[in-house]
Amino acid sequence: MRVNREGQWEVYGVLSGGPGSARAECDFGQVYSTLGPETMAWVEAGLTWADPCGSVGAGGACRGAVVERCETDLAQDERGIIEEDCAADGRACEVLSGVARCTGDGDGEGGG
Repeated sequence: MRVNREGQWEVYGVLSGGPGSARAECDFGQVYSTLGPETMAWVEAGLTWADPCGSVGAGGACRGAVVERCETDLAQDERGIIEEDCAADGRACEVLSGVARCTGDGDGEGGG
């Protein structure tokens, strides 16, 4: 369910069972649903959606000395890449434990 711009609740998806469903009734059979035209338009729009973050995953990525991270601003309904230039203060970009970050002490020596 989601509140639309007019402040009304609309159905955008149906979950028949999922993680933590505690073996609910709907885990053992079929569940059917009827969705309105607004929902169908939303589903169709999702089919052509391309992630503005591309291949940058949750941990970010290094592009040379630049850390790229994907951020989602739910209040503004925006998603995109933000960048941090590690070289600007003499640091390097490294992926450590799956997370991209600037490393070094800022003296241009690199290291962690």
